Amino acid sequence: EWERPIEAAIGKTLKSFVVSNYRDLQVLKKIFRECNDRETEVQVVPKTGRYNMDGRSPDGLLTIEQAVLVDNDQAFNCLIEKCGIERCPLFQTSNEAEQTCFVGNHGQQRMLQNVSKAYAKDGSFVQLKNGNKFMRPHMQQGRPIVKCLGMDKGAQIAQLKSALAEEGAKVK
Repeated sequence: EWERPIEAAIGKTLKSFVVSNYRDLQVLKKIFRECNDRETEVQVVPKTGRYNMDGRSPDGLLTIEQAVLVDNDQAFNCLIEKCGIERCPLFQTSNEAEQTCFVGNHGQQRMLQNVSKAYAKDGSFVQLKNGNKFMRPHMQQGRPIVKCLGMDKGAQIAQLKSALAEEGAKVK
């Protein structure tokens, strides 16, 4: 049900490697250079127990942390550090997200306590920073976010072929 907002929030981090120290980071970066890979990201997250997130999530709201199952403690901690999944609640619409998470009078609004970004079901998010409202529609580089989570590779390929055909039709 929540694949799009989860993909929007953590998709880039899911494509990265996680290592536990800077020595391993240097080894992995060397391997990537030798393979001419300059895009794969590597996250350094020490091997410790799973972070205790008690009191760090907004009360009464479903967050990405609650919506995903992460078995590996190091991967969970990476998603906390890099994506703040404990502070990203999920809503049906961006309007509902804004109404719930923006508190205070107009011009003096702030985010609800323990909320950094609020995601809608379509993958868009709303956020306040220094009193300024930010919203990212469910687009990535001008195109709809391609759903990858919860789909098998065959379905992903079919979806991409369909999107490619649509783009080809627009060009003609």
